[in-house]
Amino acid sequence: MALTPVLGQRGVAALYRRTLNVAGRAHPCLLLAHEDTEPIRFDQLRKVLRKQPADQAAAATDASIQTFHELLNNLIGIPLTQRLLGGLWSPIYSGSPVQDRSK
Repeated sequence: MALTPVLGQRGVAALYRRTLNVAGRAHPCLLLAHEDTEPIRFDQLRKVLRKQPADQAAAATDASIQTFHELLNNLIGIPLTQRLLGGLWSPIYSGSPVQDRSK
């Protein structure tokens, strides 16, 4: 993970756990995804999301990604976050709404 050299495994794990706690307020299933392993493997998150209806799993995933991004921005700043994560986040946070091109 690109963040490990900056935050360390423990830092990434702490950020992930904080993400689950914050996003879990609106999506309680995320509170069940806590992992004590380092590095984080996301095994428990996968299990939890598979048990959810598709729309709820998608909403929880979106909330966790957005929360992770916001927490990281607050921790290391927007420029460094963008540099480390590159285009990974740009489609989601481009600032313009997604357009339905199926019509």
